[in-house]
Amino acid sequence: MTELKEQLHKAKADVLSVQEQTYALRLKSREAIGEVKKFYAEAAELKKLRDAENEKVQEFKKKRQESEVKVAEALEKLKTLRGQLEGLPKAESPGRLRAELERLEWEQQTEAVSPKAEKELSRRIKELREQLGPAEKLRGVFAQMKPLEDGLRAAQAESRIYRTELSKHAKASDHHHEAMLKLYKKADSLSKKIGENLKQLDEKKTLLDEERKEFFQIQGQVKGAEKAEWEARKAEEKAERDRIKAEQDAEKASLKHKATGIAEKALEKFRNGGKLTWEDLQAIQAAGLELK
Repeated sequence: MTELKEQLHKAKADVLSVQEQTYALRLKSREAIGEVKKFYAEAAELKKLRDAENEKVQEFKKKRQESEVKVAEALEKLKTLRGQLEGLPKAESPGRLRAELERLEWEQQTEAVSPKAEKELSRRIKELREQLGPAEKLRGVFAQMKPLEDGLRAAQAESRIYRTELSKHAKASDHHHEAMLKLYKKADSLSKKIGENLKQLDEKKTLLDEERKEFFQIQGQVKGAEKAEWEARKAEEKAERDRIKAEQDAEKASLKHKATGIAEKALEKFRNGGKLTWEDLQAIQAAGLELK
């Protein structure tokens, strides 16, 4: 019986130990699952930030492309105009040429000069008139180039701004993306550990079932042994009670037999005219006899 109780105590300790290990694994798994959920929630927020940055990237990429188209168009037009400049001779300002031409024509019309001076004046007027056409054309080309050059500078400035903004948002997007991937990696690594914990938990459940089965089996044996001991003890107690009762009954029977003998003698004496003592009356009463 002592050995069985020791086995029961050990089996109970084994069950409690496995239960504690199982509880620890469950707690560890719940905490890990909470961490995984937290990682995924943080990753989802980072994904939103990344997507928002990517939208900005696309927005500024489109604007940069539009500005680069403007730059390319302006450069192409300027190239064409510069090509026109290559065919034109260098000339003074049309305003200055026109002013000089008007002065010479006025001088020709109003002043008396020598034939030689008149000839030189005519040559000079003709020369200025020949220069005026290309100069005005040159001025017209420059006039067309001015807004193009201004637009080119503006488009190039826009392009630089958009390129800077695009780079800034692209870097921010990459930063959020990398942080998101790190969180996913952490979540994946922790998920694997959770899987290992759950596998161990299944093993502990199986072991717990086996330990409980062994505990209940030993507990049944202990209860059976205790019941057998109880029944044996009760049987011994009953046997002892029966023995005592038998002794008491035998003693009572012996006393009654003795009392009957005394009582019969007392009655015989009474019938013969003798007197009964107090002891005689008690003996007659104990024997269950009647005075007649």
